[in-house]
Amino acid sequence: MAPDDLLEALKQFATKEPDSSNGEDFSYQLISKRQVETHNSWTHNIPDFLTRLENQNFLYMHPQDAERENFTEDQLIDVKTASATIRLALRFTKDLSRGVVAIPHGWGHQNSGQSRASTATGVNVNLLARSGPTHIDPISGMSQLTGFRVSLSAAEQDTQPQDVKHDWSGLPSTG
Repeated sequence: MAPDDLLEALKQFATKEPDSSNGEDFSYQLISKRQVETHNSWTHNIPDFLTRLENQNFLYMHPQDAERENFTEDQLIDVKTASATIRLALRFTKDLSRGVVAIPHGWGHQNSGQSRASTATGVNVNLLARSGPTHIDPISGMSQLTGFRVSLSAAEQDTQPQDVKHDWSGLPSTG
C-alpha cells in the first residue's frame, strides 16, 4: 500500500553505510528516549520533576554492549557525530537492542533564563544532529534528529567537578 517512491527511498536508507568521516567508528545507532516524568522540556522548571530525574539526562545502553566496550554504569561517555560531541553519564537498560543507544531529549537549559531548569546539568542531544539541506531525512523531508550513527568513548575526565560550569553539551564550558 506504499507508493513506489517511498519503498525505493526506504530501500536506499536501509542499505546506507554508516558515516565514517574523520576515521571515527560510528557503530551505534542513536535514538531518542521519552522519560515518564518529562512532558516536553517545560516540566524541567518544576522542582519535583527535576529532582526525580536526578537533575540530568543519561545515555542508555544495553549492558552487553557496555561490557564489550568496558564501560561501567554512571561512567561519563562522550557521544560523537561528525557535527558535535556531548558527554553524559551511562545507564544500563535491557530494553534496548544491542547496537542501539538512547538519550532523552528536551534537556540543555543552561543559560535559558528558566529559574529551576537552568540549574539542571542535562545535555541537549540535538547538538549531535547535522543541519543544512544535505542532511535531511530522505523519506520525510525533515531534519534527522534521531536514528543516526554515533561513536562512543570513555570521557577523558571520569567525573564532573561540581565547581566547573558546563554548557549544553555536558563538556566544560569555555566561557
